[in-house]
Amino acid sequence: MKNKLSIALIILAVLLAGGAYLISSRTKQLETKQVSFGYQPFGNNLAFFVAEEKGFFTKRGLTVTPEKIISANDAADAVVKGSIIGDATVPLNVVLNIEENDPGLLKIFMSKTTSRERWSDYLLVKKGSDITSIEQLKGKKVGGYPGTAQQTLIKLILKKFMDEKDITTVELAPNIQLQALDTGQVDAILTYDELAVTALQNNVAQVLEENPLGKYVMSPLYAFPYVISSKFVDENPKTAKAFIEAMNEAADFIKSNEAESRQIMAKWGGTKIEIANSVNLWDQTKAENIDKDAMQKLADIFYENGVTKKKIDTSQLIISSQSLQ
Repeated sequence: MKNKLSIALIILAVLLAGGAYLISSRTKQLETKQVSFGYQPFGNNLAFFVAEEKGFFTKRGLTVTPEKIISANDAADAVVKGSIIGDATVPLNVVLNIEENDPGLLKIFMSKTTSRERWSDYLLVKKGSDITSIEQLKGKKVGGYPGTAQQTLIKLILKKFMDEKDITTVELAPNIQLQALDTGQVDAILTYDELAVTALQNNVAQVLEENPLGKYVMSPLYAFPYVISSKFVDENPKTAKAFIEAMNEAADFIKSNEAESRQIMAKWGGTKIEIANSVNLWDQTKAENIDKDAMQKLADIFYENGVTKKKIDTSQLIISSQSLQ
């Protein structure tokens, strides 16, 4: 009797264990298809705008909720906390700072890229200014986006023409850059995209130098990557793969449908179509096409200039759709 009872208990235990395994396996297979993704209303986020507008997420069974987050630091914090799965612009220096303090939280699956061939960066001076060369910025105030990395990039440009002791940089939020230039708060600004074109078309500014980053810092420059949560990728690899593939399709669409892409840019960026039509489009570089040596070089430049305290191997941060099953 005892033997029969023991056998029955063993069989029951096996059945319960098997059932638990099946439930666990099925649970693992149930990946979320509804996600939130952060963006900034700037033209360089174009791949995300196109993917949403053209239904590239929807055709892969995904429901993506766009979350407008202006601050890159707030966006990065939202990804780390899990309120969004990723963001369209978390500058490389922010990714590196997160990696050095809490490794393995973020992955880069695409990057907005400026280079000697495709660029959207300008050094501008006030319209009518008598400053006609970068050398004349010696001892002058040069404004640019807030943050150590952007200020470092300005210094790297200017150091080609003067001693560092003669360089003065000023952090300026995008919405006050043109006002600061017009009122003489700064003598020049390093700026991008729609803001630069708006300044030129409205005769607020004139070009001192086109593409200073590509000319005097490095080319290609992978300073503005798209990121996705590593935890989300681990827990939802199929969904993550579908999301990245949709973004890759958007990058291809931009290359072959530039006019329509510019219309989408105007809609999502809230800018005039004539501005969108005049902006130089950034390259939207897929992870598999990123020049890893160039990205590492930029990370090393940030380390050497005190933006990060540790050297980071950036090749470990890159993830492609091809690597996901």
